[in-house]
Amino acid sequence: MPLIFVHGVNVRKGVSYDDDVNNRNALFQRFLLKEIVSNPQKVKILNPYWGDYGVKFAWDKKSLPQSAIEELGSEDELPLILLNQIQLEQELNSETVLLQVAKKSIADVIDLLWAVSAEGADESQAEDLADLAVRAVDYAKHNPHPDWLNNIENDDQLLRDLQEEIDNWQPQNTTSNAEDSPQWEVLGSDGNWNPISRGASRIKSTVVSWAGRPITNNIRGVLKGEVANFIGDVFVYLSKRGTQDEPGEIVKKIIATLLEAKDLINTEDDKLIVVAHSMGGNIIYDTLTHFLPDIEVDVLVTVGSQVALFEEMKLFQVSDETITAQSKVNRVSKPANVHRWINVFDFNDFLGFATESVFQGVKDFEYRTGNLLLAAHNTYFNLPTFHERLAERIRDTES
Repeated sequence: MPLIFVHGVNVRKGVSYDDDVNNRNALFQRFLLKEIVSNPQKVKILNPYWGDYGVKFAWDKKSLPQSAIEELGSEDELPLILLNQIQLEQELNSETVLLQVAKKSIADVIDLLWAVSAEGADESQAEDLADLAVRAVDYAKHNPHPDWLNNIENDDQLLRDLQEEIDNWQPQNTTSNAEDSPQWEVLGSDGNWNPISRGASRIKSTVVSWAGRPITNNIRGVLKGEVANFIGDVFVYLSKRGTQDEPGEIVKKIIATLLEAKDLINTEDDKLIVVAHSMGGNIIYDTLTHFLPDIEVDVLVTVGSQVALFEEMKLFQVSDETITAQSKVNRVSKPANVHRWINVFDFNDFLGFATESVFQGVKDFEYRTGNLLLAAHNTYFNLPTFHERLAERIRDTES
């Protein structure tokens, strides 16, 4: 059974791209796939990359106001964005920044640590982090505000006690379709926690580097650049998606991956899962309804996407101008070749939209990252708690 992930806008290949794929694949296997198949480790995960066909700026974004293009370093961009969006009630302190987050929510500090620590992790390290994330998320779910936090004074103490608590935790959530239960006793070794320690150090150094500097202005600059990339990739796709007989390069890439996935399906496990983020949701909807309507998808998951918005604007190839809120048929039918469609959005994600009022047969779920704007839109798949919630939703819709 293959799983296809269709990325959104502003995704370009590089070291961080490979890190994201490794981390996301490992988390899919440990959370989502264990709810669907008996052996998630054997599932082929396909990541069609269409970034090379996205927008190219002729003047390298010189149209952005100069105050908005001060560059953040590649090492501190992610922790800075995440920390800025968490909305801590006091000024960041490099000795207690993680403690401040933890006192609001243990789940938040786990998400922060894992998201930052996963950057730079190779495939094996990403798998170790995902293994540890299963236990950490289960601990946070049952201990959102543990009493031991009251005795913690700094981040070093927090990391020490958090590791001890998670290592000694006996998981409560045993619901799984996996053939073998997770081998919890091997988790939490010194090797597995080393990336977390490095991630914590990276967060601390970021706070030290940006102490007293106008962080918000730089976040605003990053946001403007993201919006430019989003608009550019959307326009490129719409103008160059082509026709059924001659599809554009982006569509051809998605079609090829869907056909590859179809060849991997066998009689023992005939499911095909597609997860699409942001603009990827619009691309996969167009592909499944117009360019390749005969392929069957067991589960479609759109996250932080604009499918309903695009349908309201009648931008899809199959959009019917006569179907509106005022028409006799006032909602669009779910694609016949999609068996289950789940849509996930965060109210704080300015690019994530609900679908149920526009489409029939779709189930909306809200996921609150606790972040705002850029962080809310870009970090869904970096966060272990998101994968845990998504797995729950898949399980709930099956029952």
